[in-house]
Amino acid sequence: MVKVSDAGDHAQVTVQDTGTGIPKEEIPNLFERFRRIEHARRRTHEGSGIGLALANELARMHGGEITVQSTVNKGSAFTITIPYGAAHLPAGRVKNGSNLHSGGTGRAAYVQEALSWLPGNQPGTFEDFGSDLEPATQAASPAAEGGRVLLVDDNIDMLDYVRQLLSDRFQITTAPNGRVALERALKDVPELVLSDVMMPEMDGFQLLHELRRNPATQSVPVILLSARAGKSRAWKAWRQAPMII
Repeated sequence: MVKVSDAGDHAQVTVQDTGTGIPKEEIPNLFERFRRIEHARRRTHEGSGIGLALANELARMHGGEITVQSTVNKGSAFTITIPYGAAHLPAGRVKNGSNLHSGGTGRAAYVQEALSWLPGNQPGTFEDFGSDLEPATQAASPAAEGGRVLLVDDNIDMLDYVRQLLSDRFQITTAPNGRVALERALKDVPELVLSDVMMPEMDGFQLLHELRRNPATQSVPVILLSARAGKSRAWKAWRQAPMII
């Protein structure tokens, strides 16, 4: 919902959901970077806890703020309040809007993410949505001659971003979670597994454990990437995974 503030000098945007809600004691820490609510029920495991922190910083840079009202098991409402005009901003931060434009690649990112929510769609496919939605990186690059890397992440944006970074030098295979990654690793053993930690169905720690259990993949190097703080679980998973001596 978008409206003008009661005083008439601010714009207000409210985003409301019907999700699991946020416990009252967690709200004061909600906008901290990498903050995740432990043991919360989620539709997916995606996310590293930086989205709300960045949104809050952007609002503050524009002289505004974000507030939240939430009820457990009923949902949350986030309200962004931004003052009109630019007089309250430092002159060095104000840019001429006439130099800004929105191209097809911006629309493509939203369409691609929406497509990923549908069953059977894989990251990086646009199918029949027209040439104006093709990403700028769609142009073919020289065939990579490096080793085979299995890239695992349930965040489609991160998966595509890392794939683009590595695809010029390595042969990249992607998987949206640990279960699919394990199937693909056993079918075609990679030379390196680069995996997220927090994923649905099978997380990165479980994937590591299963790879180490199988003779075909037990010597494959595995790099786990995560913004999650704390080393106790990672250390425990590493110690419990069968190792090559």
